[in-house]
Amino acid sequence: MNNNFIEINTGFNLFDDVPFEIAIIFERGGIIPGEVDNSTHLFTKVGFGNNQSFFAESYGYYLFREYLEQGGLFTEKLQPITINNIQPYYEAYANGFYKGYSEYNAQVEHSTALFNKDTQIIANRVFKTVTTSIPNMTSTGGKRKGDRIVKTLKKSLWEEAGRKTGEKYKAWYFIINNPKLFTGLFRQDKQMIARYKLLLKMYKNQDIYAGLYFKLNKLIGEIEGNKDIQGIKEPETGKENNYTAKYYALAYFFDCEATNNRKYENQTQAKTESDLYQYSEKDPKPNTIRKEVDNIKVKGDKIFNIDTLINLYGNDWREKVIELSKYPEKVKTFLQNKRL
Repeated sequence: MNNNFIEINTGFNLFDDVPFEIAIIFERGGIIPGEVDNSTHLFTKVGFGNNQSFFAESYGYYLFREYLEQGGLFTEKLQPITINNIQPYYEAYANGFYKGYSEYNAQVEHSTALFNKDTQIIANRVFKTVTTSIPNMTSTGGKRKGDRIVKTLKKSLWEEAGRKTGEKYKAWYFIINNPKLFTGLFRQDKQMIARYKLLLKMYKNQDIYAGLYFKLNKLIGEIEGNKDIQGIKEPETGKENNYTAKYYALAYFFDCEATNNRKYENQTQAKTESDLYQYSEKDPKPNTIRKEVDNIKVKGDKIFNIDTLINLYGNDWREKVIELSKYPEKVKTFLQNKRL
């Protein structure tokens, strides 16, 4: 990995630190081929070899995985591409990615040199990078194999795709760290507005995305000058008292997870309630909190989904958990590692 590379921190913190119109694109703007009601991060981290990795645009990566699973890709020597012989191509992509990332600053400086580094002109140049279509991991050549033309991977194409992706990732790094320069550009760009509307359509009638759906609707209404956004009200979950039982339960749950002591899994209800006296003795009562812990257990891995947490506990669930936690620093680290 390039020593100058800085990975963009993602997860719930991004919605705290970056305007919604920017954060929603980076966090949820990645389209998954074949899925009409879900989306993902704009970039996917791809690991390979001995702790090596790079980032790829999510749509291209998932489409490539489909091609790979279907067995329709070949090397230039017409050998079928499999997980066993893909590494040289990953290496080419990674080389291009880190090259594009590290050289992007110089590109921007060169292309804006005539304008004495005017801040808005530089911002426009960076924004253009993130709105420009680039080649991705489905970039292939073609060769005849028998009576048909098959798709072949070429290291040169993958290195170039990686380079363009590295440039785009670096541009996003600038945007995430200087959002005030770009908020207006996102609100005015037709491509971004179309993406907001696509996400709105995806999240309609899905309780798990109620919080995001409300914010997207509000954003589109503001952009289009329509303040009456279909009469939709903000989910009530974001307005509940900070200290109801479910927030104590969530804090207890994440304390257990962050300290790698999942005692809630197999101890008696009485023992759990005894533990919960550390969190609250009277209002709410430990047995009430314990029932909420049971509700969390039923959800399984879904509780580690950012949209589930927002929908069930409101937009400020993280602050409440950390405030009520007995191990706030460990919980902060745990949530960051979970991209929450």
